[in-house]
Amino acid sequence: MQVINRETKDFELIVLTLERDKNYYKFIVLRYQNRLYSYLFKLLNFNQEDTKDCLSHTFIKAYYKLNSYQIDRSFSAWIYKIAHNIAVDYIRKHSGKHLSFDQVMDIAISSPYTSISPFSEKLDYILTKLTVDEKNLLILFYQENMSLQELSDIYNLLPNTLAARVKRAKDKAKKLIKQYYE
Repeated sequence: MQVINRETKDFELIVLTLERDKNYYKFIVLRYQNRLYSYLFKLLNFNQEDTKDCLSHTFIKAYYKLNSYQIDRSFSAWIYKIAHNIAVDYIRKHSGKHLSFDQVMDIAISSPYTSISPFSEKLDYILTKLTVDEKNLLILFYQENMSLQELSDIYNLLPNTLAARVKRAKDKAKKLIKQYYE
């Protein structure tokens, strides 16, 4: 087995997985599991079980669709798109299942994936008040530091359209912050 480290590019791991040994896929999982967990956890209203289910489905689906990944595209955007679609489908199927603010805070405090500070509590509260798309855009753009081009790959929309949507979501979040302090 070839030596793998942080410098190994995603596309190299994909080629190794597809052409040499399927066991290389575990390095892709290790590289993305914490970031995807954090993203899904917020998208799924801080529900750990739903997050774990969607995360495992994401990696399973990505594995079986690895042949369709285009090497010249961002792998990060590709796998986030899979995670996003799985989470949105899950939310549609379980739309009646919501947590109260107290439940969200109890879970967030007990989770090793969230940092507890007054700022993160406010942010988590605000995220529960946004729509799925607004929440998703803000998390991907600001927390995951995705470019508008990467978001374009996920949403199949023009970068300018996404810039406007990010701005609207940000403006709504600012309004919620003001309401939070009133």
